[in-house]
Amino acid sequence: MTLTPLENAVQHYKDRLTILESVGTYPASIPFWQIYLLRWAVESRSYSLMRYIFYQRYPSYQLVINVLLARDTVDENSFNQNQDSSKTLKTINELDKRLKKQQNLITETVDLAENRKLLKRPDRNWWWFFPPPVHPWDRLDWLWGLLTAGFIVVSLSLAANIVPRFWAGGPSTVGSVTAIGTSLLSLLLGKESFDQAIRGREALERRFEDSQIPRHLQQEVICIATGGIFVFMIGFSLSLPQMAKFYNWRGERQMHEDGGWNSDKLASAESNFQRAIALNPDNAEAHFNLGWLYERRQNLDEARTEYKIAMQGGSVIARVKLARLYILDDQEKYGTSNAVTSLLKEDSTLKLAATPSLRLARLPHLTNHVKSGTMTAFHILWEGKEEAQHADKQEEKSWYTAIGWTRLQQGRFDQALFYLDEAVRLQEELKQETENQVNDRNRLTSAYVSNAHSYCLRAQVLEGQGKQQIAKDDWDKCDRLTNPSAPEVDIWSEVAKQRLY
Repeated sequence: MTLTPLENAVQHYKDRLTILESVGTYPASIPFWQIYLLRWAVESRSYSLMRYIFYQRYPSYQLVINVLLARDTVDENSFNQNQDSSKTLKTINELDKRLKKQQNLITETVDLAENRKLLKRPDRNWWWFFPPPVHPWDRLDWLWGLLTAGFIVVSLSLAANIVPRFWAGGPSTVGSVTAIGTSLLSLLLGKESFDQAIRGREALERRFEDSQIPRHLQQEVICIATGGIFVFMIGFSLSLPQMAKFYNWRGERQMHEDGGWNSDKLASAESNFQRAIALNPDNAEAHFNLGWLYERRQNLDEARTEYKIAMQGGSVIARVKLARLYILDDQEKYGTSNAVTSLLKEDSTLKLAATPSLRLARLPHLTNHVKSGTMTAFHILWEGKEEAQHADKQEEKSWYTAIGWTRLQQGRFDQALFYLDEAVRLQEELKQETENQVNDRNRLTSAYVSNAHSYCLRAQVLEGQGKQQIAKDDWDKCDRLTNPSAPEVDIWSEVAKQRLY
């Protein structure tokens, strides 16, 4: 009896499927007797025996493809056949059921997606569309996917928070690199919303399809990769305070270049201080340095703001500088600085004592107004007394100088002398300790709390107590240590010349 093309195709399909089933029924593990037999085969180099032991323990690529192609032939002939017998159709259905049972074996052996693409199989050929085998590890893919999406969202949020900080003081190389990295991450993984992060994760999964990583490990690898980015971003964000210290240090160096009078360097230093503050708002030194720059430019309101922040961060010298601004504010408000010139000219309207020096010492009392700035300065300093006692000698000396100044402004000469004596004592100790050394931090404080301050102020206190002869030694040091950066010291040096010459 002659078989029809469809019956021939079905028989061929059945033969190939039977071979596939027979190969797939071999045990997954090697029996112990075969292990000893294999060892003997290896030692004796009996390759035929080795092939016998392992011969087609799992189906070859070609065998699986032959089964699928045989099923294609059945499909093609069934469409060309005008009338299919019910028996043949029943046989095809039974064979298809058997084929479906081999799904895991087929998908583990052949990449169906790749072969579909090469052979251009139509969608109706369902045997080319078996889903990949479900690996036990795949049961936790939902958890890995959730962690991946979370890592992406947090990483992008951290990057969005960090990048603008580097641009706070102007263009930044680190900021540019971080911004570029963030942009690439955004293009790869989506934007900041959770849904977009999910889509970004799926895009990453598609890229893994062409890799050599097993499918059941892809979710884990993706999670580890995004977790690495997450850890990096966390570490990067935790390192911001250290980066802030670096920018503050670089700003200090620029601030001192060319004697601290190079406007370009100062502008660059300001940018670095602003960037340091953006990276770490609690960096007291950066706030102090920025306040110092603002004060040099006579932006006194901005300087006070920065000094207050630095003071809250524990900076004693910022407390001293802030107090000084309040004292000078009183002097300007009540005409104290302008009155110095009148005193030196023996203005009769200001004669309150026998000598010009005594009138200078009592200068704060030329008005009956309450010196609110001086009182504010005193309270600012007094609140930082404990901090000053635990600070280094330079800051402690500056604190004693400033609080002695407030007491002089209030006319409390005995208390002023006590504080200024302590300031001079610390100053002499520092002179011995730091001789032949360069201390950058001392150079920072020298502009407005210089060594001249202690002697100039104590000379005024001594004259206020009627000790003009004793005061001459301090006037001499006041004149020799003149600091033109501090306006009040420049005025006091002129008074010192009048006393000495």
